[in-house]
This record gives sequence, structure tokens and C-alpha cells, in this order.
Amino acid sequence: MNIDEKHVFEKNDQPVIAPAKLENYRSKIGQIFTFIVTGADRGSIWGTDVYTDDSYLGITAVHAGLLNVGQIKSIRVQILPGQTTYKGTFRNGINSLPYGHWFGSYSFPDNFQSAINILYKFDKPSPFGPMCGSTDDNDYLLVFYMTPFPSLVLLKGNQCQSTIAVTFKVSDICWSQSTQTFIFTSTHIHEFNPANSTISEAYGSDKIPWTIACDANDLFIVHYPDLSLRKRDVHKPFSIKQEWTRADIMCEQGDQLIGSIRIHQGKQMGITIKQMDNRWRVDFFQTNNMQRLYKGEPFGSFEPSNKCYCKILIFCFV
Repeated sequence: MNIDEKHVFEKNDQPVIAPAKLENYRSKIGQIFTFIVTGADRGSIWGTDVYTDDSYLGITAVHAGLLNVGQIKSIRVQILPGQTTYKGTFRNGINSLPYGHWFGSYSFPDNFQSAINILYKFDKPSPFGPMCGSTDDNDYLLVFYMTPFPSLVLLKGNQCQSTIAVTFKVSDICWSQSTQTFIFTSTHIHEFNPANSTISEAYGSDKIPWTIACDANDLFIVHYPDLSLRKRDVHKPFSIKQEWTRADIMCEQGDQLIGSIRIHQGKQMGITIKQMDNRWRVDFFQTNNMQRLYKGEPFGSFEPSNKCYCKILIFCFV
């Protein structure tokens, strides 16, 4: 089974005695299985965080830090596509070997080298992209990772809840308090339900969504490449309520790009804008009519050759 368009994967949560290797599961890409595994210190192992499917499951579980040698425990395993390279490391007394292209892989979604720690341990360039937290009463954090494979990682209370492989790059994520879902953009718009870790079918329009933000009732979307801003009903995402052009948002001659948008208490929107001199500023608007409240001072200094887009994910509103 290949990853389907809905990106919703079947799960088998009934524990069974683990096979030594997972090559026979190669066709079940995206599915999560619960196995009863015994930790081992003998057997072949290739990879780190993502392992070749001919690596022995007992030793990879010890390498990943999920088991001690001889310990028996139920562990969830997610079947993944083959990778072009696998990294070798020494962890928890186990030495894994590097490898090149292989046809099948797996990982441990409840570990992911403790997904919250990955945010701080990886060297540049960063392996994680957009992220967004829910309100305090839910305590969710959804993070998009590019390496070792494109995936959405859901955290709750600093614990990894699920890791879902996807076939697209996520450009932005926001939290909708009224629908209790994360809304994110790729080439279309999707909703992620943290209650069951499912991803909705894609919806959208003739324009590519670039950055998004939510208030109680509305979803604001900046589209690329014309940088128009649309306001939609968050409960009826195909219904456009209002639309503004690039000229309505960018007030300086030579303004080049919108980096990201964020909303504070449903009343004010902050927008990062890249200027002609490759510096950035943050302007503030009234969300009901997009009247400019404040034009920010430029900050940062970027070389013209730097193609990285500035996407500020946290605003401090005064």
C-alpha cells in the first residue's frame, strides 16, 4: 500500500510477538504496528532514528533508547519508504552502521529520539520547519520535519503522541480554537485532528496558500505568488468572505514578500514584510478591515544571495 492522498494511515494497535526483521512489512508504508519486543545487543543494524527494514528489531529498539538488553515491552513501529542514505551512530551501547540506498525502512514514532529534543540537537540547516502550539487547555505542539523523512510530529506535554509520514512540504501551521484542529498549508490546505492524528482531504483554490492564521471564526490565507490575502469562514473553508490585494498590504515601494501572518486575540494581525533592501519589518493591521495600525521599523541584514525566506512564528504584541 502506498501513502494515499488522504495521508491517513491504518493502525494495528494489538500487540503481537515481534518478528526479527520487518522486510515482510515493506508494502505497508505508513501503517503503525504494536509489537512485543525483547531488547538485544546482537544482530545487524543500519541507520539512526530511521532504520533499514532488515535491521534486527530487538537491537534497534535498544539503540533508539526504548529498551534495555533483555527487557520486554510493547513498542509501536511505523513502516516507512526506503531511504537514499542511513546514518550510523553509537548510542546506548549499540553501534549502528551507515548504509546507502535501501528498499524499506521503519522508525519508532513514540521515540523519534525524543522529538522535543530534536528541536535543539540538530545541526544547521534545521531539520524542522513550521510548528504551532494549541491553547493551554490542550497543550499540543505540531511540528513539521524534513529529515530524516517528511513528517508531522504531534507532541503533548513534551511527549511524542504520533509521527505521520507525509508526501509534501508544509509551509505553515496554525491552531483553530473553534474547530480544535491544526490547519496547515502545502500546495493546498489540510486539517490535522490531534484527537486521532488524522489528516483531512486537501481543499483550497486556484491559488497556492503560503501562510495562514486563525481567529475564532475566520481563516486568513496569504496566497503565492500574487500575495493576495483572503478571509474565509473557518467552518466553511470554501466560502471567501473578503479579499485584499498585495497593494492593500504593502505600503512601501519595493516591498517584495510577505513572510508570515499571525493574529493576536482575534483583533490584530502582524505581518512580516521583506523590503527592497533585503531587510524585514512587522506591520500591524485591524483584522476586521485590514486597516494598518502600525508600520514597523526595519530589522535584520541579509545578503542578496541569501534565498531563505524570513518566517517569524512568534509575535510579541504590546
